[in-house]
Amino acid sequence: MKIKTQKTIGLIVGLTFTAVVLVMIVYGLVAPSKTPVETTWESPPVLRVCTDAPEWAQSGGEALDQAVAFWIEQGWRFKAIEKGPCPNLCTGLDEAGKEFQIPCEEGTVTLTALPGSVWTEEHLGVCVRPDSGTITWGAVGVPEYLDTAINWDTGEAEFLPKDAEAIVLAHEFGHCLAGLGHNIGAPVGGCASMDSKPGHIMHPVTSKTGWGNEGLAEPPDSWK
Repeated sequence: MKIKTQKTIGLIVGLTFTAVVLVMIVYGLVAPSKTPVETTWESPPVLRVCTDAPEWAQSGGEALDQAVAFWIEQGWRFKAIEKGPCPNLCTGLDEAGKEFQIPCEEGTVTLTALPGSVWTEEHLGVCVRPDSGTITWGAVGVPEYLDTAINWDTGEAEFLPKDAEAIVLAHEFGHCLAGLGHNIGAPVGGCASMDSKPGHIMHPVTSKTGWGNEGLAEPPDSWK
């Protein structure tokens, strides 16, 4: 009788735990997530596609057109799209905190090739911008090729989402054009939150991004 009771209690505990996990998973998928605005521009910046930008990211290409169109649908836009050399340099920090130089220009988001010393399989793009206050310049760097992404949680290679090139550009424009941080999952209690929403454009893991736009902020009134 005692053994049977222990097994019954264990079964109840196990089923309860499973039910809680399932509820949390469903909650994380359906509950609203947030994407914080960390900073913004006073007015729409110019997008300057540097001559050294990878071929797949050049102006007139499908990836860039799709990424720009996504943000136009959200209300965010570039003042103009230009192409040419980007001779000026600003200083950014890689994931290890080491400084590197990237093309930049006041009032402009530059799109350039990501320096080989900075690129890793964990990061298929980077946005460099001032740390605080109003954005006065931004620089998006992307690698020459996009193959696989590394899942930050598992360290394993994963297939990239469909339209990966456009999504990588759109994600970095989210940082450098809209001044956004990464998506924050649904709140849990007063100070915790779920993981970022799968399929969201601002999900921090490239292999889990998509065209989801839940909770994206609208641009300032001065942009409208």
